[in-house]
Parts: sequence; structure tokens; C-alpha cells
Amino acid sequence: MNFAHLSDTHVLDKRSQTNQLLELVDDGKKLAQTITAAVNHPQKPELLLITGDLVHEGTAEDYAYFKSILEDNCKGIPYVVCLGNHDRRQAFWEGFMGEKGVAKPYVETTMINGLRIIALDTSPVDGNEIGEMPQDQLDYLAEKLKTAAPKGTIVILHHPPQGFVLKGFEGLCPVRDAFAGIVEGTDVKAVLSGHTHYLSCHSKNGVTYATAASTAFSMDNAKKGDLDFIDACSYNLGRITEDSVYVGTETVNYQYKTLFTMKAADMEKMLKNQK
Repeated sequence: MNFAHLSDTHVLDKRSQTNQLLELVDDGKKLAQTITAAVNHPQKPELLLITGDLVHEGTAEDYAYFKSILEDNCKGIPYVVCLGNHDRRQAFWEGFMGEKGVAKPYVETTMINGLRIIALDTSPVDGNEIGEMPQDQLDYLAEKLKTAAPKGTIVILHHPPQGFVLKGFEGLCPVRDAFAGIVEGTDVKAVLSGHTHYLSCHSKNGVTYATAASTAFSMDNAKKGDLDFIDACSYNLGRITEDSVYVGTETVNYQYKTLFTMKAADMEKMLKNQK
């Protein structure tokens, strides 16, 4: 089965320009371009996965706008999402799910053509930059994986539980041995995440871990390990077979223009203040 993996879409219906970061969020054009590119790719995906930071600290109206972009551009291809630290849960439940007065973490299991997708929520408290794996979600995951799915399982979550991260982000995505212990030896074929705005892919004990960069803006290490915020847009294209997982990246409207740079030490200090 072919799939497209998008992340960190950071959509706002009406984009503000009150600070540098808000200048980077997407008014929806990049997301629409990315989905269009994916559905028209020669290796047409049968599934679209979006791993968090769907909307940038927005309202229910922003989530309704985000959903309308998916509905207008996915051309019938099913999509599954999870939430990130810049998502706001009550607004998501109202604007995307159509349920008012709900603010709980979004944890869901979806079956599509025999492939099971389990969405976890690693920012159960809005704004949790570092991420966490609550025990109740680990228990939920373990219970679901007791039974194998016909074509295996993909776990999606915002904060990568394993893998390479940029300098300055070392404390951002804590490795959870408990998570690895649950997914290894089961039918989980891939764990897909985002958050770092940087492509990373590796395999550990039979499980493929991959992060997608971002459809809104990317990040990379500059001189002295500082963090460049880059005007770039990309998504991952993957394929799951009976015994393999393939992941590659596709660029959209490629510019790769550095917009501004953040000191790695400032990022590290910010993360320490959140612990």
C-alpha cells in the first residue's frame, strides 16, 4: 500500500505577521499544493497521514478550514491525523470533529483496507513542546497490538520516540524504552512522526521510524549548530509491503530560502524551562 506522510502543516485561515514565527505559518496554500502533488504522483498514495501541528494555535474555525482543504484536495483518498504541541484540543474537537465542549487528547484507531493506523497524542496538555507518552496511551497501544491486523500497523504520533534530531533539539524528543518494548515484535511496521521539521528515517529491531519535515517550513543546522528556519515545503511518500517499508521525500514549490536563524543555545534553554 502506498501512503503520503505530511507533518507540521501549521495552517491558519488568516495568517498574522506579528512575529517571525507567525510569518512562517501556512494560509493553506502550501497544504493544498502538497496534497495535490501527492495525489497526482505516479505512485499514487492510497492513504494520507498527517502527524500533528495541523493548525498553529488556532480556533475551531481554523480546524474547519483545515478540514475543508483536505476534503477539497484529497479526491476521495482517506486521511488520518494526530495532534501536536501547537494544536489546541478543544478547538480541534469542535472544528474538525464536530464535538463541542471536548478537550481530551485525541487517540484513535482506524482500519483502511486491512492496514491499521493507531494515532497517539504526545502533547496531551496543549503547548507541551517536549512531548510525553502517558501511561494510559501506552496501555491502549499494547492492548490494540495484542491482535494483529491483516496488513500490519502504522503508529502515528507527533514527537518522534526514536531517531536522529538536530543540534539544539536533543532534549525535545525523549526516547521511551517502554514504547519500543510495546511495538517491537508485533505487527507494527512503521512509526511515523514529525515535530522536528527535518527528515529522518531509520530502522530498529524490525520497525521503521520516519519523520516528515513540514509543509509550512523546514529546519536545518547552520554554522555552530544554530537552527535555520527555511522556506521549504515537502512530504514523504512511502510504501508498505508484506515484508518491507520504503520511505522517500518529495519537495513541493522548492525554494530552500533561509528566513531567520535561532541560536541552538536559546532552543536548549527554552526546553529546559519547560521541564
